[in-house]
Amino acid sequence: MKRAFPTTATTTSENSTAASRSEALRLTLRTMTLPASFAVRKDHGIHQLHKMIEDRPHMGQFLTYPSRRLDIVTVDDSIASWVIERFEGKHAGQPIFWKPTSHAADNLDAAQRYPSYWDGGCNGEPLSITIRDVSDPNLPTATHFEHAWSCLFFELLNAENLPNVNDLQMQIFSRSSIAREDYIKECARLEWSVFQKLEKVRKEVWIPWCKSHEFPHDPKVWRMRHADDFEAWYAAYTDPDGYPFSVYGPHYDAMRRWEGQINEWLKFKSGAQEEKAVPLLQLRPFAPDPMKGL
Repeated sequence: MKRAFPTTATTTSENSTAASRSEALRLTLRTMTLPASFAVRKDHGIHQLHKMIEDRPHMGQFLTYPSRRLDIVTVDDSIASWVIERFEGKHAGQPIFWKPTSHAADNLDAAQRYPSYWDGGCNGEPLSITIRDVSDPNLPTATHFEHAWSCLFFELLNAENLPNVNDLQMQIFSRSSIAREDYIKECARLEWSVFQKLEKVRKEVWIPWCKSHEFPHDPKVWRMRHADDFEAWYAAYTDPDGYPFSVYGPHYDAMRRWEGQINEWLKFKSGAQEEKAVPLLQLRPFAPDPMKGL
């Protein structure tokens, strides 16, 4: 599916400075939107929930206790209503899509593939989330079910950080560019900030649902380590080949290279050269086919 890009991004004068070219690039990134042909269904939230459960059956089934009856999650459940509202985009400012696989995760070693991801949301790419399929072939256990839902809550909340992520991304292209190590740390800080929201959802949405459905809540699967101390949380990540360095470092490097390519095209005034800048925008280092399966 062809993506539409604004043409104003390439209108630079003969005497354009590096700063003005950078500003033109930043404007381009800000104004790209999904193609008009990419329609959102009226029942988008419910549809995404159903697609998620179809792809991850263990997220739609749970065992009740003490009866050990196998039950299912319905759209009327409070946890489903919370998720549907987020898929609808009422908090992120745009609809969120369920994505069964993550292109970003495909590029990582198996040991570095995290339980969940979010991606996109600007520059012609839909905002999407992925929960890895980690269920076993037997009946779903409480841990599998709850861990997957905690990841789902986390990523839907994480996606609401999109404006802040965009602001950090724009700093890569600013006149006084953000340093690589600072970019990595600030991206990680945004993700850490979600833990405060996640704890509120756990208490106000998840625990009441567990009580009403006789489901045994396990706080350990909610990953709340150092939720009140960012520096302690960040200091625990010491492997330079692991999170957050393996995620945000390559992203910073790729955006830097891409910026250089775009700015080379923006130096030229002729229409033929300017037109080449538009297809080059499609080479942005993200999912090669971000709309596939959505």
